Amino acid sequence: MPEVEILGIILSIIAGGVVGLVFFGGLWLSVKSIPTAKNPAAFMLLSFVVRIAVFVAAFYSIAKWGNWV
Repeated sequence: MPEVEILGIILSIIAGGVVGLVFFGGLWLSVKSIPTAKNPAAFMLLSFVVRIAVFVAAFYSIAKWGNWV
C-alpha cells in the first residue's frame, strides 16, 4: 500500500471515532434531558434525526475525501 493511502485510512478511522463520539455523546445528552423535556417523544425524534443527519453527512464526506465513493 502506498504511504498516502495508509495515512488516509488512519485519518478516516480517527474521523470515524470522532463522529461516533459525537453521535453517542448526543444520545447521552438526549437521554439525560428526557425528564425535563415538555414533549419527550418529539424531543427524542428530533434528536435522532439530527444525529443521523450528522452521521450520514460526516461519513459521506469521509468517503468522498478518501475517493471511496
